[in-house]
Amino acid sequence: MSNEGQLVLVRHGKSVWNGQNRFTGWVDISLAREGMEEAVRTGRLLRNMHFDLAFTSSLLRAQDTLYEILKQNLHCDQYMRIHELSSDWYEHFVPVTTDLSELKM
Repeated sequence: MSNEGQLVLVRHGKSVWNGQNRFTGWVDISLAREGMEEAVRTGRLLRNMHFDLAFTSSLLRAQDTLYEILKQNLHCDQYMRIHELSSDWYEHFVPVTTDLSELKM
């Protein structure tokens, strides 16, 4: 058995603005249908990989990409999204108590 870990880096799928050739930066733009399909395909490719931890930015397109990847994973029986407590810079996000279990299977 190897003690070596693996690091898997995945970029979010195609966003709505990517399809319009617009720069998104930190603007919180959703995934396009094609981006969701890309995430599902990536999840299928990684479905046998065991993940100890998964991190993503606060952007919905990144979170939705990770969510679709983890839904496909054979070793991930539960997962949850935990938001930062401060939402000063993320004006449309208001934390609620259900956030802690929002993505549980």
